[in-house]
Amino acid sequence: MSMEVDPEYPGTAVARLRAVHARIAGLSPHAFDGPWKTVRQTLLWVGGLQDLPDSIPGRGYTGHSFNDYNHVDLTTMNDETVQNQNDGSVKQIAVGNQLGPGIRIASLPELGPG
Repeated sequence: MSMEVDPEYPGTAVARLRAVHARIAGLSPHAFDGPWKTVRQTLLWVGGLQDLPDSIPGRGYTGHSFNDYNHVDLTTMNDETVQNQNDGSVKQIAVGNQLGPGIRIASLPELGPG
């Protein structure tokens, strides 16, 4: 079985993205009303991530997600893209920073591969 590829963004886990869209569509109009901690946990869940604020950075830690200047978006990356390392093109992130292990630990498998 071949995976669907987005021609504009080939690193996208398309099936996982569709699952994220379905979660968003199923939310209450007031899902993002309330305390920031709850809103942040909802954002993580919608995007297919666990809230793991006590994990080690690089090993599933998601406490920084939506909580600082740099970790303000969420993408559904296919398994090959997850293995990428920063080559210096992302400023203020360590060169060689690996995302893969932490993403795999924090990802909710029920949204599909990626």
